[in-house]
Amino acid sequence: MRKFWKVNFCIAIYLILVSAGIAANAEDGRTDSMAFFVDPDPSAGQTYDDFWKAKQYIYNYREVTVHKGMNSSYFMITGANVTSVEYYGGVQQIYDGRHAVIFSVWDARLKCGNVDCYPEATDTANQAKLINGSQNAVTKRFDNEGNGLSTLVYDANWQYGQKIGWLVNQEPADKGTIISAAYRLGEGPWNYIVTYYIPKRYDIALMGGYGFIEDYAFQNSPTIERSMTVGSTILEDENGNQDVMTNVYIGSNADKKRHKVEVIGDSLKLSVGIEPQPDAKGDYRVRLGKPNAITDYSGGKLVIQQAIKGISTLPQEKALRDKAKLEAKAAAELKAKQEAEAKAAAELKAKQEAEAKAAATLKAKTYTITCIKGKIIKKITAISPKCPSGYKRK
Repeated sequence: MRKFWKVNFCIAIYLILVSAGIAANAEDGRTDSMAFFVDPDPSAGQTYDDFWKAKQYIYNYREVTVHKGMNSSYFMITGANVTSVEYYGGVQQIYDGRHAVIFSVWDARLKCGNVDCYPEATDTANQAKLINGSQNAVTKRFDNEGNGLSTLVYDANWQYGQKIGWLVNQEPADKGTIISAAYRLGEGPWNYIVTYYIPKRYDIALMGGYGFIEDYAFQNSPTIERSMTVGSTILEDENGNQDVMTNVYIGSNADKKRHKVEVIGDSLKLSVGIEPQPDAKGDYRVRLGKPNAITDYSGGKLVIQQAIKGISTLPQEKALRDKAKLEAKAAAELKAKQEAEAKAAAELKAKQEAEAKAAATLKAKTYTITCIKGKIIKKITAISPKCPSGYKRK
């Protein structure tokens, strides 16, 4: 089976459990789990890593609408792992019914495997650090699925049937990396969540094609629907160039078949905990349509940029890169000018030499005669010299 993504240890275990039917099998009472992965279209001969390195995105925007859920539901909107900052975030209906938002990152390097990680298992130098967060956000370290930091806004009050815009930003910060998130409910204002610092620089910048629906507390809820519609994945680089990702892989439980995947134009509706579907499979590969217009998320960018001003080193690094590009362009133009001038000089010299050679050749072919008219004597030099009228050749 061709893989469209790379996964870290904990996500790999999750997928293995799903495919084996252990995470949600017919004998326990849990609902199906569902994960999806959005990937680009590399050009011929280009690997996915090559694609991401060439693009170096700094923003990931996606919007979802959650339709149905229950307590202990996690609708993960976007995440990434392994080659860029490892993170995920989205919305939850938590144990007491509140509608929260969550954004988490993993430490730069772990000393443990996965479920055996305890909160401080990562040495301090490699731990993710909180830079700042919104006033109503709560941040704490987590363990048992790797180590990292998690931030929750417990009273975000998102609603079922409401569009939720989700924006993630990743930028360099000296020798490390910062990653931030913001969200928007319906047509309301953008809300800043948090900014983390990861003590590591990454060759590949922001990705973020991963998402899922899950019962995170393993409640017995096989027939309680959890569903959401996922919109287009928009990735943007430091120059404002935007790309829309349309390739999607979806993995779920093939045994119970209590899930459904529906492509609706440029969106994907995902449902779990429903009646068994006769055409349900363990995995799906689909292509979404491209949106007629990209939603304006500039308000989210502004909120994040205000929070990371003076922390991100992207402006300085970009200025240096832009300067280097201008200098390289100027050097290339100067070289091209010098080469053109050298070519023109060489062509002129060649022309002059050709004219001199032609003149020498012409001179070599001429001879002189003497013409007389009375006491007047004229010498005529030519290829075929003739005396003028009235003159006689001597």
